[in-house]
Amino acid sequence: MKRLVVLAALGALLAAPAAHAQQASEHQEVNQAWVFIEAGNFTKAEATLKAAYADTRWGPVNAELLFALSAIFWEKRNAMASYQWLAEAAETRAERHYDWEPGDGWDARIDKRKRFLERNFGIVKLELVEGKSVPPLHDPPSRDPVVKAFADGIAARVAEADKAGQPALWLVIPKGTYWVGDQKATVEPGNLELAEAPSWRLKGDARAWATHRKRLEGPQDAFVPAGAPLGTGLRVALGAGGDLGTRTTRAGDVGGVGGGPSLSGEVSAEATVPATRLAIRVGVHVAMGSLPACPTAHSSTTDFGVHVGPRLDAALADRVWLVGAFGARVGGGAASRDASARAACAEASLAGDDDEIWAVAIAGEDGEAGVVTLGELGWQGGFFGVGPFGEIGLLTSPPGAKLRIGFAVQAAYDRVLPVLPEAREVRFRTASGIGEATVGRVAGNASFGRLTVGGRLVLLLGR
Repeated sequence: MKRLVVLAALGALLAAPAAHAQQASEHQEVNQAWVFIEAGNFTKAEATLKAAYADTRWGPVNAELLFALSAIFWEKRNAMASYQWLAEAAETRAERHYDWEPGDGWDARIDKRKRFLERNFGIVKLELVEGKSVPPLHDPPSRDPVVKAFADGIAARVAEADKAGQPALWLVIPKGTYWVGDQKATVEPGNLELAEAPSWRLKGDARAWATHRKRLEGPQDAFVPAGAPLGTGLRVALGAGGDLGTRTTRAGDVGGVGGGPSLSGEVSAEATVPATRLAIRVGVHVAMGSLPACPTAHSSTTDFGVHVGPRLDAALADRVWLVGAFGARVGGGAASRDASARAACAEASLAGDDDEIWAVAIAGEDGEAGVVTLGELGWQGGFFGVGPFGEIGLLTSPPGAKLRIGFAVQAAYDRVLPVLPEAREVRFRTASGIGEATVGRVAGNASFGRLTVGGRLVLLLGR
Protein backbone atom coordinates (compact mmCIF):
# COMPACT_ATOMS: atom_id res chain seq x y z
CA MET A 1 0.00 0.00 0.00
CA LYS A 2 2.83 2.38 0.94
CA ARG A 3 4.41 1.71 -2.44
CA LEU A 4 1.16 2.64 -4.28
CA VAL A 5 0.94 5.93 -2.38
CA VAL A 6 4.52 6.81 -3.34
CA LEU A 7 3.85 5.97 -7.00
CA ALA A 8 0.70 8.13 -6.99
CA ALA A 9 2.58 11.05 -5.51
CA LEU A 10 5.34 10.73 -8.08
CA GLY A 11 2.73 10.62 -10.85
CA ALA A 12 1.12 13.84 -9.64
CA LEU A 13 4.49 15.58 -9.47
CA LEU A 14 5.32 14.52 -13.03
CA ALA A 15 1.84 15.44 -14.36
CA ALA A 16 1.88 19.02 -13.04
CA PRO A 17 4.74 20.26 -15.25
CA ALA A 18 3.25 18.43 -18.20
CA ALA A 19 -0.13 20.12 -17.68
CA HIS A 20 1.57 23.50 -17.31
CA ALA A 21 3.51 22.93 -20.54
CA GLN A 22 0.37 21.90 -22.40
CA GLN A 23 -1.49 25.00 -21.18
CA ALA A 24 1.41 27.22 -22.31
CA SER A 25 1.30 25.55 -25.74
CA GLU A 26 -2.45 26.11 -26.00
CA HIS A 27 -2.03 29.81 -25.17
CA GLN A 28 0.68 30.10 -27.78
CA GLU A 29 -1.59 28.58 -30.44
CA VAL A 30 -4.48 30.90 -29.51
CA ASN A 31 -2.18 33.93 -29.61
CA GLN A 32 -0.97 32.85 -33.06
CA ALA A 33 -4.57 32.51 -34.21
CA TRP A 34 -5.32 36.10 -33.11
CA VAL A 35 -2.40 37.25 -35.26
CA PHE A 36 -3.92 35.46 -38.26
CA ILE A 37 -7.34 37.00 -37.53
CA GLU A 38 -5.88 40.50 -37.34
CA ALA A 39 -4.15 39.88 -40.68
CA GLY A 40 -7.41 38.68 -42.25
CA ASN A 41 -6.10 35.14 -42.80
CA PHE A 42 -9.19 33.39 -41.44
CA THR A 43 -8.35 30.02 -43.00
CA LYS A 44 -5.10 29.65 -41.04
CA ALA A 45 -6.71 31.08 -37.90
CA GLU A 46 -9.55 28.54 -38.05
CA ALA A 47 -7.18 25.62 -38.67
CA THR A 48 -4.91 26.65 -35.78
CA LEU A 49 -7.80 27.02 -33.34
CA LYS A 50 -9.55 23.80 -34.30
CA ALA A 51 -6.30 21.85 -33.91
CA ALA A 52 -5.79 23.37 -30.47
CA TYR A 53 -9.42 22.72 -29.56
CA ALA A 54 -9.09 19.01 -30.42
CA ASP A 55 -6.09 18.58 -28.09
CA THR A 56 -6.87 21.05 -25.33
CA ARG A 57 -7.74 20.27 -21.74
CA TRP A 58 -10.73 22.00 -20.22
CA GLY A 59 -9.51 25.12 -18.53
CA PRO A 60 -9.32 28.91 -18.77
CA VAL A 61 -7.81 28.82 -22.25
CA ASN A 62 -11.00 27.29 -23.67
CA ALA A 63 -13.03 30.46 -23.14
CA GLU A 64 -10.60 32.51 -25.22
CA LEU A 65 -10.24 29.72 -27.79
CA LEU A 66 -13.99 29.39 -28.38
CA PHE A 67 -14.47 33.16 -28.45
CA ALA A 68 -11.71 33.40 -31.06
CA LEU A 69 -13.43 30.75 -33.20
CA SER A 70 -16.67 32.72 -33.03
CA ALA A 71 -14.74 35.92 -33.85
CA ILE A 72 -13.53 34.42 -37.15
CA PHE A 73 -17.09 33.96 -38.35
CA TRP A 74 -18.11 37.32 -36.86
CA GLU A 75 -15.49 38.99 -39.06
CA LYS A 76 -16.70 36.94 -42.04
CA ARG A 77 -20.26 38.20 -41.25
CA ASN A 78 -21.51 34.65 -40.72
CA ALA A 79 -23.77 35.23 -37.72
CA MET A 80 -25.01 31.62 -37.58
CA ALA A 81 -21.56 30.03 -37.24
CA SER A 82 -20.44 32.75 -34.82
CA TYR A 83 -23.48 32.12 -32.62
CA GLN A 84 -23.00 28.32 -32.72
CA TRP A 85 -19.47 28.61 -31.30
CA LEU A 86 -20.69 31.00 -28.59
CA ALA A 87 -23.54 28.65 -27.73
CA GLU A 88 -21.14 25.70 -27.51
CA ALA A 89 -18.95 27.68 -25.13
CA ALA A 90 -21.93 28.50 -22.89
CA GLU A 91 -23.25 24.91 -22.96
CA THR A 92 -19.84 23.38 -22.18
CA ARG A 93 -19.35 25.74 -19.28
CA ALA A 94 -22.80 24.86 -17.90
CA GLU A 95 -22.30 21.11 -18.28
CA ARG A 96 -18.96 21.13 -16.49
CA HIS A 97 -20.02 23.72 -13.88
CA TYR A 98 -16.77 25.50 -14.54
CA ASP A 99 -16.20 29.24 -14.44
CA TRP A 100 -13.35 29.56 -16.92
CA GLU A 101 -12.46 33.13 -16.11
CA PRO A 102 -14.43 35.01 -13.44
CA GLY A 103 -14.99 38.74 -13.74
CA ASP A 104 -14.73 40.85 -16.88
CA GLY A 105 -12.81 38.29 -18.93
CA TRP A 106 -13.46 35.93 -21.84
CA ASP A 107 -16.57 34.46 -20.21
CA ALA A 108 -18.10 37.94 -19.99
CA ARG A 109 -17.24 38.64 -23.64
CA ILE A 110 -18.85 35.38 -24.71
CA ASP A 111 -22.06 36.21 -22.85
CA LYS A 112 -22.14 39.82 -24.11
CA ARG A 113 -21.77 38.89 -27.78
CA LYS A 114 -24.23 36.00 -27.46
CA ARG A 115 -26.83 38.37 -25.98
CA PHE A 116 -26.18 40.89 -28.76
CA LEU A 117 -26.95 38.28 -31.40
CA GLU A 118 -30.05 37.10 -29.56
CA ARG A 119 -31.38 40.67 -29.27
CA ASN A 120 -30.67 41.73 -32.85
CA PHE A 121 -30.78 38.62 -35.08
CA GLY A 122 -33.15 35.86 -36.12
CA ILE A 123 -32.96 32.76 -38.33
CA VAL A 124 -34.60 32.24 -41.73
CA LYS A 125 -34.63 29.47 -44.32
CA LEU A 126 -34.15 30.75 -47.87
CA GLU A 127 -35.54 28.53 -50.64
CA LEU A 128 -33.30 29.21 -53.63
CA VAL A 129 -34.23 29.07 -57.30
CA GLU A 130 -32.23 27.37 -60.01
CA GLY A 131 -29.80 29.87 -61.45
CA LYS A 132 -29.44 33.18 -59.67
CA SER A 133 -31.67 34.03 -56.71
CA VAL A 134 -32.62 37.60 -55.76
CA PRO A 135 -31.37 38.04 -52.16
CA PRO A 136 -33.60 39.54 -49.46
CA LEU A 137 -33.14 43.31 -49.05
CA HIS A 138 -33.15 44.86 -45.56
CA ASP A 139 -35.41 47.93 -45.75
CA PRO A 140 -34.97 50.24 -43.97
CA PRO A 141 -31.30 49.43 -43.35
CA SER A 142 -30.02 49.41 -39.79
CA ARG A 143 -28.29 52.54 -38.50
CA ASP A 144 -25.91 50.37 -36.49
CA PRO A 145 -22.88 49.91 -38.80
CA VAL A 146 -22.10 46.45 -37.39
CA VAL A 147 -25.64 45.16 -37.92
CA LYS A 148 -25.78 46.78 -41.37
CA ALA A 149 -22.58 44.98 -42.39
CA PHE A 150 -24.24 41.61 -41.63
CA ALA A 151 -27.32 42.60 -43.68
CA ASP A 152 -25.12 43.76 -46.57
CA GLY A 153 -23.40 40.37 -46.57
CA ILE A 154 -26.61 38.43 -47.29
CA ALA A 155 -26.26 38.88 -51.06
CA ALA A 156 -22.80 37.27 -51.10
CA ARG A 157 -24.00 34.30 -49.02
CA VAL A 158 -26.94 33.73 -51.39
CA ALA A 159 -24.62 33.96 -54.42
CA GLU A 160 -22.27 31.36 -52.87
CA ALA A 161 -25.18 28.97 -52.25
CA ASP A 162 -26.46 29.46 -55.83
CA LYS A 163 -22.99 28.68 -57.19
CA ALA A 164 -22.81 25.52 -55.08
CA GLY A 165 -26.24 24.42 -56.34
CA GLN A 166 -27.82 24.39 -52.89
CA PRO A 167 -31.64 24.20 -52.88
CA ALA A 168 -31.91 26.02 -49.54
CA LEU A 169 -29.85 28.18 -47.21
CA TRP A 170 -30.28 28.84 -43.51
CA LEU A 171 -29.06 32.24 -42.35
CA VAL A 172 -29.04 34.18 -39.10
CA ILE A 173 -29.68 37.76 -40.22
CA PRO A 174 -30.48 41.12 -38.56
CA LYS A 175 -33.98 41.72 -37.26
CA GLY A 176 -36.34 43.96 -39.20
CA THR A 177 -38.28 44.08 -42.44
CA TYR A 178 -37.03 42.70 -45.75
CA TRP A 179 -38.16 42.73 -49.34
CA VAL A 180 -38.47 39.13 -50.56
CA GLY A 181 -39.38 39.58 -54.19
CA ASP A 182 -42.49 41.79 -54.11
CA GLN A 183 -43.48 40.67 -50.63
CA LYS A 184 -42.52 42.04 -47.23
CA ALA A 185 -41.27 39.70 -44.52
CA THR A 186 -40.11 40.33 -40.98
CA VAL A 187 -37.33 38.75 -38.93
CA GLU A 188 -38.09 38.56 -35.23
CA PRO A 189 -35.06 38.69 -32.92
CA GLY A 190 -34.21 35.80 -30.62
CA ASN A 191 -35.48 32.96 -32.84
CA LEU A 192 -32.23 31.12 -33.60
CA GLU A 193 -33.41 27.50 -33.75
CA LEU A 194 -33.17 25.75 -37.13
CA ALA A 195 -36.45 23.91 -36.65
CA GLU A 196 -38.31 27.18 -36.04
CA ALA A 197 -36.90 29.11 -39.01
CA PRO A 198 -39.57 30.74 -41.22
CA SER A 199 -39.22 29.82 -44.90
CA TRP A 200 -38.80 32.52 -47.57
CA ARG A 201 -39.04 31.51 -51.23
CA LEU A 202 -36.74 33.67 -53.34
CA LYS A 203 -37.27 34.67 -56.96
CA GLY A 204 -34.85 34.80 -59.85
CA ASP A 205 -36.70 36.08 -62.92
CA ALA A 206 -35.67 39.19 -64.85
CA ARG A 207 -38.50 41.30 -63.46
CA ALA A 208 -37.56 40.47 -59.88
CA TRP A 209 -33.92 41.39 -60.53
CA ALA A 210 -34.92 44.69 -62.18
CA THR A 211 -37.02 45.62 -59.16
CA HIS A 212 -34.20 44.64 -56.81
CA ARG A 213 -31.67 46.82 -58.66
CA LYS A 214 -34.10 49.74 -58.64
CA ARG A 215 -34.48 49.47 -54.88
CA LEU A 216 -30.71 49.34 -54.44
CA GLU A 217 -30.19 52.42 -56.60
CA GLY A 218 -33.05 54.39 -55.09
CA PRO A 219 -33.82 55.32 -51.48
CA GLN A 220 -33.86 52.18 -49.38
CA ASP A 221 -36.74 53.46 -47.31
CA ALA A 222 -39.18 52.89 -50.17
CA PHE A 223 -41.03 50.84 -47.58
CA VAL A 224 -40.95 51.96 -44.00
CA PRO A 225 -42.61 49.45 -41.67
CA ALA A 226 -45.05 50.64 -39.06
CA GLY A 227 -42.58 49.94 -36.31
CA ALA A 228 -39.61 51.84 -37.75
CA PRO A 229 -38.15 54.78 -35.82
CA LEU A 230 -38.59 58.24 -37.31
CA GLY A 231 -34.87 58.65 -37.96
CA THR A 232 -32.26 61.35 -38.22
CA GLY A 233 -32.47 64.51 -40.27
CA LEU A 234 -32.57 68.25 -40.72
CA ARG A 235 -35.76 69.79 -39.37
CA VAL A 236 -37.39 72.96 -40.70
CA ALA A 237 -40.48 74.42 -39.04
CA LEU A 238 -42.63 77.47 -39.79
CA GLY A 239 -45.25 78.49 -37.26
CA ALA A 240 -47.88 81.02 -36.26
CA GLY A 241 -49.49 81.65 -32.90
CA GLY A 242 -49.58 84.17 -30.15
CA ASP A 243 -47.59 85.56 -27.21
CA LEU A 244 -49.60 85.49 -24.01
CA GLY A 245 -48.97 86.92 -20.57
CA THR A 246 -50.84 87.77 -17.40
CA ARG A 247 -51.90 91.40 -17.51
CA THR A 248 -50.45 93.40 -14.61
CA THR A 249 -51.43 97.08 -14.21
CA ARG A 250 -49.71 99.96 -12.48
CA ALA A 251 -52.54 99.94 -9.98
CA GLY A 252 -51.35 96.50 -8.89
CA ASP A 253 -54.22 94.51 -10.36
CA VAL A 254 -53.34 91.13 -11.83
CA GLY A 255 -55.89 89.48 -14.06
CA GLY A 256 -56.80 88.71 -17.62
CA VAL A 257 -54.47 87.78 -20.44
CA GLY A 258 -52.84 90.11 -22.89
CA GLY A 259 -50.61 89.55 -25.85
CA GLY A 260 -50.15 89.69 -29.56
CA PRO A 261 -49.51 87.55 -32.65
CA SER A 262 -46.32 85.58 -33.22
CA LEU A 263 -44.64 84.19 -36.34
CA SER A 264 -41.69 81.83 -36.01
CA GLY A 265 -39.15 79.89 -38.01
CA GLU A 266 -36.78 77.16 -36.86
CA VAL A 267 -33.95 75.08 -38.28
CA SER A 268 -32.55 72.21 -36.23
CA ALA A 269 -30.60 68.99 -36.57
CA GLU A 270 -31.92 65.79 -35.03
CA ALA A 271 -29.44 62.98 -34.34
CA THR A 272 -30.85 59.59 -33.37
CA VAL A 273 -29.40 57.60 -30.50
CA PRO A 274 -28.55 54.17 -32.05
CA ALA A 275 -31.06 51.35 -31.53
CA THR A 276 -33.59 53.66 -29.83
CA ARG A 277 -36.44 55.99 -30.69
CA LEU A 278 -34.65 58.82 -28.90
CA ALA A 279 -33.10 61.69 -30.82
CA ILE A 280 -31.37 64.86 -29.67
CA ARG A 281 -32.54 68.10 -31.28
CA VAL A 282 -30.21 71.11 -31.52
CA GLY A 283 -31.20 74.17 -33.48
CA VAL A 284 -31.75 77.89 -33.88
CA HIS A 285 -35.00 79.83 -34.01
CA VAL A 286 -36.19 83.29 -34.94
CA ALA A 287 -39.60 84.84 -34.30
CA MET A 288 -41.67 87.97 -34.72
CA GLY A 289 -43.44 88.31 -31.38
CA SER A 290 -44.66 90.93 -28.95
CA LEU A 291 -43.99 92.31 -25.46
CA PRO A 292 -45.70 94.96 -23.28
CA ALA A 293 -43.14 97.54 -24.37
CA CYS A 294 -45.67 100.36 -24.29
CA PRO A 295 -47.73 100.90 -21.16
CA THR A 296 -51.01 100.66 -23.07
CA ALA A 297 -50.21 98.12 -25.78
CA HIS A 298 -47.86 95.37 -26.86
CA SER A 299 -45.06 96.21 -29.29
CA SER A 300 -43.68 93.86 -31.92
CA THR A 301 -40.35 92.19 -31.22
CA THR A 302 -37.73 90.24 -33.11
CA ASP A 303 -36.54 87.23 -31.15
CA PHE A 304 -33.70 84.82 -31.80
CA GLY A 305 -32.07 81.98 -29.88
CA VAL A 306 -30.89 78.40 -29.69
CA HIS A 307 -32.63 75.36 -28.29
CA VAL A 308 -31.72 71.80 -27.33
CA GLY A 309 -33.62 68.80 -26.03
CA PRO A 310 -34.66 65.19 -26.64
CA ARG A 311 -37.20 64.01 -29.20
CA LEU A 312 -39.21 60.80 -29.03
CA ASP A 313 -41.42 59.19 -31.66
CA ALA A 314 -43.99 56.42 -31.78
CA ALA A 315 -45.17 54.77 -35.02
CA LEU A 316 -48.97 54.89 -35.24
CA ALA A 317 -49.26 53.23 -38.65
CA ASP A 318 -47.33 52.66 -41.85
CA ARG A 319 -45.51 56.00 -42.45
CA VAL A 320 -47.28 57.85 -39.67
CA TRP A 321 -45.49 58.95 -36.49
CA LEU A 322 -46.53 60.67 -33.29
CA VAL A 323 -43.65 62.94 -32.30
CA GLY A 324 -42.97 64.66 -29.01
CA ALA A 325 -40.10 66.91 -27.95
CA PHE A 326 -39.14 69.08 -25.00
CA GLY A 327 -36.09 70.92 -23.82
CA ALA A 328 -34.65 74.33 -23.05
CA ARG A 329 -34.10 77.43 -25.11
CA VAL A 330 -32.14 80.61 -24.57
CA GLY A 331 -31.89 83.75 -26.66
CA GLY A 332 -32.71 87.40 -26.87
CA GLY A 333 -34.32 90.06 -28.98
CA ALA A 334 -35.41 93.64 -29.34
CA ALA A 335 -38.73 95.46 -29.37
CA SER A 336 -39.63 98.25 -31.80
CA ARG A 337 -38.63 101.19 -29.59
CA ASP A 338 -37.51 104.20 -31.58
CA ALA A 339 -37.57 107.70 -30.07
CA SER A 340 -41.06 108.58 -31.31
CA ALA A 341 -42.45 105.29 -29.99
CA ARG A 342 -40.92 105.89 -26.56
CA ALA A 343 -42.34 109.45 -26.49
CA ALA A 344 -45.80 108.19 -27.41
CA CYS A 345 -45.64 105.55 -24.67
CA ALA A 346 -44.54 108.15 -22.11
CA GLU A 347 -47.49 110.38 -23.00
CA ALA A 348 -49.87 107.43 -22.75
CA SER A 349 -48.39 106.57 -19.37
CA LEU A 350 -49.04 110.10 -18.06
CA ALA A 351 -52.50 110.41 -19.54
CA GLY A 352 -53.86 106.94 -18.83
CA ASP A 353 -55.54 105.57 -15.72
CA ASP A 354 -53.40 103.37 -13.47
CA ASP A 355 -55.72 100.41 -13.96
CA GLU A 356 -55.13 100.63 -17.74
CA ILE A 357 -51.36 101.02 -17.68
CA TRP A 358 -49.33 97.86 -18.26
CA ALA A 359 -46.56 97.19 -15.75
CA VAL A 360 -44.25 94.46 -14.46
CA ALA A 361 -43.63 93.28 -10.92
CA ILE A 362 -40.42 94.35 -9.23
CA ALA A 363 -38.80 93.31 -5.95
CA GLY A 364 -37.60 96.08 -3.65
CA GLU A 365 -34.45 96.10 -1.55
CA ASP A 366 -36.47 95.55 1.59
CA GLY A 367 -38.18 92.52 0.05
CA GLU A 368 -41.43 94.36 -0.59
CA ALA A 369 -42.87 93.95 -4.07
CA GLY A 370 -44.41 96.55 -6.31
CA VAL A 371 -45.03 97.37 -9.94
CA VAL A 372 -43.22 99.55 -12.45
CA THR A 373 -43.62 100.21 -16.17
CA LEU A 374 -40.82 99.30 -18.50
CA GLY A 375 -40.65 102.93 -19.56
CA GLU A 376 -39.93 103.96 -15.98
CA LEU A 377 -36.98 101.59 -16.02
CA GLY A 378 -35.59 103.40 -19.06
CA TRP A 379 -35.96 100.27 -21.15
CA GLN A 380 -35.23 100.77 -24.85
CA GLY A 381 -36.27 97.37 -26.15
CA GLY A 382 -33.50 94.82 -25.67
CA PHE A 383 -34.03 91.64 -23.66
CA PHE A 384 -32.79 88.13 -22.90
CA GLY A 385 -35.08 85.12 -22.60
CA VAL A 386 -34.64 81.65 -21.16
CA GLY A 387 -37.09 78.85 -20.48
CA PRO A 388 -38.52 75.45 -21.47
CA PHE A 389 -40.45 74.35 -24.54
CA GLY A 390 -42.62 71.37 -25.41
CA GLU A 391 -44.02 70.10 -28.70
CA ILE A 392 -46.28 67.33 -29.97
CA GLY A 393 -47.31 66.57 -33.52
CA LEU A 394 -47.89 64.10 -36.33
CA LEU A 395 -45.57 63.38 -39.26
CA THR A 396 -46.05 61.28 -42.38
CA SER A 397 -43.82 60.30 -45.29
CA PRO A 398 -44.69 60.08 -49.01
CA PRO A 399 -43.72 56.73 -50.59
CA GLY A 400 -40.14 56.61 -51.79
CA ALA A 401 -39.19 59.98 -50.31
CA LYS A 402 -36.60 60.87 -47.69
CA LEU A 403 -39.01 63.47 -46.38
CA ARG A 404 -41.34 63.65 -43.41
CA ILE A 405 -44.02 66.30 -43.37
CA GLY A 406 -46.60 67.17 -40.73
CA PHE A 407 -48.05 69.55 -38.19
CA ALA A 408 -47.15 70.20 -34.57
CA VAL A 409 -48.33 72.29 -31.66
CA GLN A 410 -45.65 73.95 -29.55
CA ALA A 411 -45.71 75.85 -26.29
CA ALA A 412 -42.70 77.78 -24.98
CA TYR A 413 -42.32 79.78 -21.80
CA ASP A 414 -39.66 82.46 -21.60
CA ARG A 415 -38.52 84.33 -18.54
CA VAL A 416 -37.88 87.75 -20.09
CA LEU A 417 -35.05 89.82 -18.58
CA PRO A 418 -35.10 93.44 -19.80
CA VAL A 419 -31.71 94.85 -20.81
CA LEU A 420 -31.26 98.50 -19.79
CA PRO A 421 -28.80 101.12 -21.07
CA GLU A 422 -27.33 101.37 -17.57
CA ALA A 423 -27.95 100.31 -14.00
CA ARG A 424 -30.19 102.66 -12.07
CA GLU A 425 -32.16 103.30 -8.91
CA VAL A 426 -35.94 103.22 -9.31
CA ARG A 427 -38.83 104.07 -7.06
CA PHE A 428 -42.17 102.31 -7.38
CA ARG A 429 -45.51 101.91 -5.72
CA THR A 430 -46.01 99.18 -3.15
CA ALA A 431 -48.99 98.14 -1.09
CA SER A 432 -47.73 100.22 1.84
CA GLY A 433 -46.27 103.18 0.00
CA ILE A 434 -43.12 103.75 -2.04
CA GLY A 435 -40.35 101.19 -2.54
CA GLU A 436 -36.84 101.48 -3.89
CA ALA A 437 -34.70 99.05 -5.84
CA THR A 438 -31.41 98.94 -7.68
CA VAL A 439 -31.88 97.57 -11.17
CA GLY A 440 -28.85 96.25 -13.04
CA ARG A 441 -28.29 96.43 -16.76
CA VAL A 442 -29.91 93.00 -16.96
CA ALA A 443 -32.99 93.65 -14.85
CA GLY A 444 -33.42 90.25 -13.21
CA ASN A 445 -35.53 91.69 -10.38
CA ALA A 446 -37.95 93.13 -12.95
CA SER A 447 -38.22 90.03 -15.13
CA PHE A 448 -41.57 88.70 -16.31
CA GLY A 449 -43.00 85.68 -18.08
CA ARG A 450 -44.18 85.23 -21.64
CA LEU A 451 -45.98 82.16 -22.98
CA THR A 452 -45.91 81.49 -26.71
CA VAL A 453 -48.40 78.98 -28.11
CA GLY A 454 -48.94 78.10 -31.75
CA GLY A 455 -49.05 75.61 -34.54
CA ARG A 456 -46.34 74.91 -37.07
CA LEU A 457 -45.72 73.17 -40.37
CA VAL A 458 -42.81 70.74 -39.98
CA LEU A 459 -40.48 69.22 -42.57
CA LEU A 460 -37.88 66.60 -41.63
CA LEU A 461 -35.30 65.91 -44.34
CA GLY A 462 -33.11 62.85 -44.01
CA ARG A 463 -33.23 59.14 -43.28
